[in-house]
Amino acid sequence: MVPHVSTTLDLLCASVFRNYTGRLCEIGIFTASKLSFPTLNLTYAPDLASNTSLKFQRHASLFCKDINQLMATHRSRFPDYQDCVINSFKDNPTRMEWELKFKGKVPAGTEENAKALIMESFPRQIYGDYLGIVIGDILFYLDDYKSTKITLDKQLLNFTSLPAFQNNRSLEYQTAEELLCADVDRIIKNHPDKFQNYVDCKLKFFTNGTEPHVNYEITFEGEKNPAQLLEEYNNILLKELPKERYDRWLGYRLGDLLIYYQNFTDFTEVPLKFRVLNLTWTEDLASSNSPKFRLHAERFCSDINRLLRARPDLFTQYDKCKVVQFGKSPVSIEILLEFSGRVSIPAMQQLAATVIFEDTPRYRYNQVVGHLIGDLLVYYADLLLYHYNIPFDAWLYNSTQKMYGYPWRDEERLWDSNSPKFKEIEAAFCNEMDRVFKAAPIAGNPNKERYYRCFIDNFQRNFDPEAPVSFTYSLVFNGTEPLIKQEIDDMITANIEVYDIGSSKWFLIGQQWLINEQKWDEIKINISDYLINLIATTPTPDIKNHEEPFTFRLMNFTMTSALADTSSAQFQSLASRFCTYLDGQYKNRAELEYLNCGVKRFYTEPGRGTQHVDFILTFRGDKANDPALRNKIIDIIIENAHREAINNRIALVVGPLFVAEDSLQADAVVSGSTTSPLD
Repeated sequence: MVPHVSTTLDLLCASVFRNYTGRLCEIGIFTASKLSFPTLNLTYAPDLASNTSLKFQRHASLFCKDINQLMATHRSRFPDYQDCVINSFKDNPTRMEWELKFKGKVPAGTEENAKALIMESFPRQIYGDYLGIVIGDILFYLDDYKSTKITLDKQLLNFTSLPAFQNNRSLEYQTAEELLCADVDRIIKNHPDKFQNYVDCKLKFFTNGTEPHVNYEITFEGEKNPAQLLEEYNNILLKELPKERYDRWLGYRLGDLLIYYQNFTDFTEVPLKFRVLNLTWTEDLASSNSPKFRLHAERFCSDINRLLRARPDLFTQYDKCKVVQFGKSPVSIEILLEFSGRVSIPAMQQLAATVIFEDTPRYRYNQVVGHLIGDLLVYYADLLLYHYNIPFDAWLYNSTQKMYGYPWRDEERLWDSNSPKFKEIEAAFCNEMDRVFKAAPIAGNPNKERYYRCFIDNFQRNFDPEAPVSFTYSLVFNGTEPLIKQEIDDMITANIEVYDIGSSKWFLIGQQWLINEQKWDEIKINISDYLINLIATTPTPDIKNHEEPFTFRLMNFTMTSALADTSSAQFQSLASRFCTYLDGQYKNRAELEYLNCGVKRFYTEPGRGTQHVDFILTFRGDKANDPALRNKIIDIIIENAHREAINNRIALVVGPLFVAEDSLQADAVVSGSTTSPLD
């Protein structure tokens, strides 16, 4: 781009006098700086050969407009500047020949100063291995340019590939590039010791498919080691950016894009399988992509998520539910519950099945009871398969209500189930219940077929002497099929007097007005514990059972409010697994005559902050005078329990609990025992 400078003389002649036939001439002196600018982004075409073509004139007009504006801005430096003239475009290589024109003869160096101003004033742009400047609508060669590029092709997570991402002019594409490169800029500029002469970041393209990728490029000025740059950059991504979990993978974010980092393995899958009562098999249930499969699966897991997330005390590590497949003959559903970290699969199966059993509505379908999850009725018996509970063969239905207009009177001794008044109210009330459930026809009505008996469990005294007495009545039903409260309530209300008064329902049963059911529950029982002795027999001698109480100090144990509640699912699950372990240790030892285990409570000892479990082991016969019994019980645990070191102390693994070994010493356990008649 070295200019060629020439000076020209122009004769300016004009006829200024009338009747003068000669010429009046002036001499004009101009200095023209001839320049040749090679182009980078312009391909020579025949129409550029003619200075009258539209293409020639467009390029010339835009170019000279920029030059004239620049020189006008710097008029003080170049007061004699006159014009910009495009002479021609040339081929091989493509270049533009043009002139800077000045009036008169300009001082030495003026042309070079003007050219230097042009080279430093217009925007620069990298074009392959060249550096150019943009004047008008043409990119002109300025210098050779060496750059180093690193290209990254990364798998994307949670990315939906849209057609717009294949068009680099779309708003979606440009927004993705802007956000991604803003994060890249920040990372590079935060590490100037590792990345010098950073130029820019550019999103190259997205790829479609089952594993979409993003391809982007980072450019540095000068010749550098691309492998080293790539290693340094990847190390920063992997070490410094926060990781985010998506399904089975971990990723990091650049802009709005979640980029794959590694597989996620720290989770536990808990399988469950249930028969479905109200679903008929069709072939589209075999495909997880079918609308029918997805609709049932979405509704089912939505309910499971709601149930389990409502109990963070039981499911602290729960993440999500996934339907794996539907089975055929019989129709069934298989799901996976995913938990972060490591959890006990049997324990989580039991807890989940218990919560589903207790907290989902029940409906009868073809005379079989199912629990509604989503839009599917799952068979109740399949839920019970996951329980570790003691076998049962009946249900106890308990309802607590207020007796309107019946205040507490101490002289009636309602706290005593053998008092005449207790017996009187119980007889009147239960006669009504018997009438409801034993009235013909019985066959075909599952609740009538299963009904066994009624009794009043207790009366409750209120602190206000004028407040009505509350009482709890119980109904015994044969069979393991769970009860449907609405069916039982409907049978009762259909056969008694019911009145709507205000917002309350009033029921007349056994000469008592009942209002406002306060609570109800159902309990699994063995019906043998609730048999009615209808035949008078000679009393048999009392057979004594012996109860031996224990307190074990626990290690690595977190006490929760749920564990303090003996009716909670968490308490019952932990107690059941603890007693199941002890059952296995003692039941096969005939000399002990072991019957069962019962956990009374988990608690934290005030003052010391240590956690403990109180429990009772029951044995047949009167063993109160057997001083060796406690030692035998403890010796069996010590001999058979697995040991683990916790905080440099030895713990015995007793079922799900870690028991401090020193708490098994005779002076550390609660002594004393009781002997009770066999129920």
